[in-house]
Amino acid sequence: ILGFLDEVVRLLVSQRAWQEVDRLLTGVLAHLPQSVRDEDRAYLEYHAGVAAVMMKEFSRARSLLQEAWTAAEIAGDPELASLALRVLGQADFEEGRLDEASELTELAWTVNPVASALCHLGLINLAAGDHAAARKAYEECVARFGGLPLASQEGLASRLRALEAAGLGEKELAYFYGLLSNSGAKARGETAGAKPTGTG
Repeated sequence: ILGFLDEVVRLLVSQRAWQEVDRLLTGVLAHLPQSVRDEDRAYLEYHAGVAAVMMKEFSRARSLLQEAWTAAEIAGDPELASLALRVLGQADFEEGRLDEASELTELAWTVNPVASALCHLGLINLAAGDHAAARKAYEECVARFGGLPLASQEGLASRLRALEAAGLGEKELAYFYGLLSNSGAKARGETAGAKPTGTG
């Protein structure tokens, strides 16, 4: 049953049908027997938490993701535990609680050191205006993993466009666009929506 449910959840997530994911998993979790494996419980709670974040229901998302984190830790699944922590951090990020978001993302990196965790930490630091800390996180990602994951490139490009609109200096912009370029992304005028080189 859980295998079939996984297929349905993946299909709905691919369609970004968050309300459908939420309805499905809320019903499943309400009737989940206590005997279910911790890793299965964590999986369901994680995806329900992601759906709640996407629907901006942050309080409920935190409850689900904290339960997912706990169940993943008990199950000995650092990858899922780290994912739950990072989405918990994303909920704080969405609400402007940048210190909390940073702490959770650093913990996620400690639990499972993957490139996307470092990149998300860099993104949080950029949003907080701590460009030195953002550089450190992104440079460590490049040094350890050879570049930024595609999804992280897209997130950074989006953040740079927002910072550019807010008046971030050209020197800082050039540095972070350079990180995108070094990771194989198209930079500045070649990046979708980015500022063309040489424009004022």
